[in-house]
Amino acid sequence: MTRIAIIGCGAALEFVHRSAIDRLRRSGSLEIVAVVDPDASMRARASQWFEPALPCQNLADALEKNITGVMVLSPPASHVEAILEALSYGMDVFCEKPLAEGFAATSSLMENPECRRVSVGMIRRQFDTSSFLRSNLNSLIDVSDFRIQYSEGGPYRWPIVSELSFRRDTGGVGVILDTGIHTLDLLTWIFGPADLRLESTDETSVTVARNASLNLEFAGGTASIQLSWTDPLPPGLRVESRQGSVWVPPGALSVVFHRSKGEKQWRKLSAGNITGPSWLGYRQPRCSNSQSAALLQLSEFLGPSRGRLASVEEAAAVLEMLDRNS
Repeated sequence: MTRIAIIGCGAALEFVHRSAIDRLRRSGSLEIVAVVDPDASMRARASQWFEPALPCQNLADALEKNITGVMVLSPPASHVEAILEALSYGMDVFCEKPLAEGFAATSSLMENPECRRVSVGMIRRQFDTSSFLRSNLNSLIDVSDFRIQYSEGGPYRWPIVSELSFRRDTGGVGVILDTGIHTLDLLTWIFGPADLRLESTDETSVTVARNASLNLEFAGGTASIQLSWTDPLPPGLRVESRQGSVWVPPGALSVVFHRSKGEKQWRKLSAGNITGPSWLGYRQPRCSNSQSAALLQLSEFLGPSRGRLASVEEAAAVLEMLDRNS
């Protein structure tokens, strides 16, 4: 059984990871032995969720609990410091995205020889469609000449209590470092390395970007990306090439449609793979929502194979793309 300490007891824990953690605890494969947060009420609440987890103000206070791994779910500005502390104690680390607020902050981490023990949570890699496209791309499209259209948007719904998340002077992240991090990681994971060009954003000297248009240039193609925290853009991925086209429609994350060159009708492909270990009760090959993806993501971190988790280098590369265009 893996004995985990959680650093950061806020919204990421409550709304993304708590359900997955509870299921793994019930299976007997995971024990939460400590919860760490500078806010006493937050760590007290989390310790009740995962009783008998020890509430701690810092990680050093939790070391007596024989911890073998750490989940870093705190705000992005604190990620690198928390990771380095955990590595200094010889622990494996799962870190929520983004790896840091910017690429410069990742240098000390990438220079650490233990950074291979860090996995970054890019949850959309877990979706059936993502792994299916990555594995079958060469047979579906012409990878030397393709064009991607990707859009995702809607009113910002992450639970916040003030406008501080939207202000630059209070550390607001903005749509590019939020939704955009997921998008850039996903597309480069599937289609390969790319160069980024920011076309437009609505950021000001006071507020972070809530809408953005981005272009990616791959070795064999391009991507046009629309992101919004205000307008309802249906999430969808469409790829056109001379060999054929791929379409992942809105609201159907386990469905991939394909159309060969010259065909008028789309053909539905099976995107399902055995995406979870049998001991978790998986019977159907589906990972189509964030809850199941969070479970698979954490399962990979606990297991010997971490093929669909982002490395420090991969997560830092996305931040470097953004920094070059800021």
